[in-house]
Amino acid sequence: MNLDNAEYVGELETEDGIYSILKTDTHLIYGTSWNTGLCPLGSMEIDNYFSIDENLQSLIEQIEDTE
Repeated sequence: MNLDNAEYVGELETEDGIYSILKTDTHLIYGTSWNTGLCPLGSMEIDNYFSIDENLQSLIEQIEDTE
């Protein structure tokens, strides 16, 4: 997945660590940040029928379910 034009959304802190969240036109991507960039751990396709906040909530639930 190309992250060249991805927009930084923020960070999510969980018991397992801190995840950076990026947004592309079609996906929300989360992963760990390093000096060289983001190491993606997962993604979720954005559902355009819902707001970005609702999509972010779904991503957070997905992350918490995989911990």
